[in-house]
Amino acid sequence: MTNIKADIIGIVGNGTVIQGDLNIYQRSPTGKPLQRPSRAVHFTNRKDELKKLLSDLQPGKVVTLCGPGGIGKSALAAEAVWTLAPGDDPPELFGDGIIFHNFYNQPQVDLALENIVRAFGDEAKPTPRAAAQRVLANKRLLLLLDGAENADDLRAILELRDRCAVLVTSRARRDAIDERQEVRPLEADEAVKLLLAWGKERAADDSAARQICRLLGYLPLAVRLAGRYLDEFGESASGYLAWLQQTPLDALDQGQRRQESVPILLQKSLAQVSQTACDVLAIVGLLALAPFTRTVLAAALAVSEKELRRPLDELVNYGLLLHHDQWYELSHALIHTYASEKLRPAPEAVQRLTTYYNDFAREQRKKGLPGYALLDAQRGHFMQVLGRCVQMGELEAAGQLAWAVEDYLDVQGHLAERIIVNETGLQIARQSKDRREEGAWLGNLGNAYSDLGQVEQAIKHYQQALAIHREIGYRQGEAAALGNLGLAYSALGQVEQAIDYHQQALVIDREIGYRQGEAADLGNLGLAYRDLGQVEQAIDYLKQALVIDREIGYRQGEASALGNLGLAYRDLGQVEQAIDYHQQALAIHREIGYRQGEANQLGNLGNAYRALGQVEQAIDCTKEALIIFAEIKSPYAEQARRQLAELEKQPSPQKKKKKK
Repeated sequence: MTNIKADIIGIVGNGTVIQGDLNIYQRSPTGKPLQRPSRAVHFTNRKDELKKLLSDLQPGKVVTLCGPGGIGKSALAAEAVWTLAPGDDPPELFGDGIIFHNFYNQPQVDLALENIVRAFGDEAKPTPRAAAQRVLANKRLLLLLDGAENADDLRAILELRDRCAVLVTSRARRDAIDERQEVRPLEADEAVKLLLAWGKERAADDSAARQICRLLGYLPLAVRLAGRYLDEFGESASGYLAWLQQTPLDALDQGQRRQESVPILLQKSLAQVSQTACDVLAIVGLLALAPFTRTVLAAALAVSEKELRRPLDELVNYGLLLHHDQWYELSHALIHTYASEKLRPAPEAVQRLTTYYNDFAREQRKKGLPGYALLDAQRGHFMQVLGRCVQMGELEAAGQLAWAVEDYLDVQGHLAERIIVNETGLQIARQSKDRREEGAWLGNLGNAYSDLGQVEQAIKHYQQALAIHREIGYRQGEAAALGNLGLAYSALGQVEQAIDYHQQALVIDREIGYRQGEAADLGNLGLAYRDLGQVEQAIDYLKQALVIDREIGYRQGEASALGNLGLAYRDLGQVEQAIDYHQQALAIHREIGYRQGEANQLGNLGNAYRALGQVEQAIDCTKEALIIFAEIKSPYAEQARRQLAELEKQPSPQKKKKKK
């Protein structure tokens, strides 16, 4: 689809909402990021390790906690963070805040960088790396990077740290570039204490408890799973020990025991729960390692939420899930790995899960900002489901989900994930040999790269899309590709070339009777002629676009044409006429609930009143724009603040005192 350039001057930008799952993505009262992972229950006596870690965490340093899965790296890191920041404010040593990223869910470093940038209300432009370097400069911040062995390019993020401290957890020693702290298995006495804490009176047999812990390699996760099993199933420690001695663990050395114990214990626990509980865990393995509700599970399994209470309680009681009010989450990354690799959900359940997120995304998109906030909270899940569907060969379901979420990711400025979704859609189209879909996804990828400022890369994708649409005779797609090429060449300053592409697109859209496309082409021609300084010609095209948008009832297009007409009339010095157009555009944006457009038009009105010397009105409009930009977490809130500060310094004729 051809896009009309935004009717913006001075203040621009997309709204952003920080992802919010439980307490992980908090902010302090001062607005600084305070993202703390969940704290471990029964954190076992690691006083020496914690003391050393807190001593090593200094601005500019990288500290890496290394060790096998389940050894307690994440628990130790979380304890350090909560020790440093137990209240509502960042610690003095890291006064700019704490940011947490989990590579188990999002291995792409560009996503981690984008999350860092957005935590400070900025946009990941021109690239996530450049933006992260900008926002991290001179910051005294603590970055917690969990599961770094999954990161696709950890060094890239570490090189940008400047004065920030970085706490890394990883199973790979190669990830340590500065201070490395090996997280060892628990001491025997500590392991027994942990088993007793979870197993209660069932673990009171000290001799059996010690042998259980030895066979489990003193691995905290394995000890916890064993304790929860003892308490829930009511088995004695001696009976549990007898079972353990019959497993392969007794023949393994300590290192091998730590590696093999968790899958064996999980298999034993799942043998005691209902089939529905196993089905639930299989679905959870398709989701991200993040909190979820019963609603999504009920949709996937085609049961009521009430019917899920018992199987969920089973999984909680055996220590596989944690329960927080209406949310559930897996208690460890290794359990997620086991569920995703060992448990196979029914194909129809996978399809129902994908349909749920497809419908959810389409429904929430219609609600604007409130819906986007809900989508942000589920973003990790539907991105994970999309990838798993492709892996499992559910291409049709994956393609539908990709289309459902692409527009939301675009509007909300999730640029890195938008690229991933578009590339996934392109992969699906090519595997399905659907040439029209392939052309559409190439066009979307071009739009994404254009938004990143990578115009040459955008042109490459537009040209591929154009070739496909011409090959299959899809005229509407051909016009869209031509229009997008026109916008790209305008961005490069090659306006005459841009006009040629827009005129070709206009001819096609008129031939096929696609009125919305015709209006877009006319609007784009108006913007191109304005770039050439031919403002009267620009106004003529914009008015033609306005007529069509009104005829077909396309309110957002109508508002865009009105806003751009306002800018054109201001170029001519007809500021009162410009104000009238901006006010009409503002009314429509408010009517359709497009907050970004509302803020843009308020900013344009502020600039117009400033040009007339009506400083008080300019201040009022800019204040309103700033409020909205701040509410939608737009990176352009700061720019609005600067403009407001400049306006407030100007002398206002309305405020001048009369001479006596």
